[in-house]
Amino acid sequence: MKSVSTNRPLKIRLVRVGTNRCPLYIIVVWDGRWRSHYRDKLGFYNPRLPATDPDALKIDCTKTSEWLAKGVEPSTAVRGFLFRAGLVCAAPRMRVNHPRRRYINARTLARDRALVASEGRISKLKTE
Repeated sequence: MKSVSTNRPLKIRLVRVGTNRCPLYIIVVWDGRWRSHYRDKLGFYNPRLPATDPDALKIDCTKTSEWLAKGVEPSTAVRGFLFRAGLVCAAPRMRVNHPRRRYINARTLARDRALVASEGRISKLKTE
């Protein structure tokens, strides 16, 4: 039997398991060998359901927090899911060099400035 090398960095990522035109993704701890091989299944995501539906995203919080404590890095998409679930402190960073992303960042920055100013907590936000 072949020995499994453990020098590959582990990632938490999405793996598509749905059929044609019916996407369904599982959230797994992946070691980078091939798509169907993963260490642990942490949850699933169904993009066909609305985001407000509780069955659209299911994450096992105890397993996920154990893997995050071991130093496993989530992908950008999974980081967004973990941020919504409250398991990660920071939202995924968007690439600023893309012109459309720059527009989205400017729009959300203006919205955040208006929200903070209306609450009266901080008068100005720093522009990055």
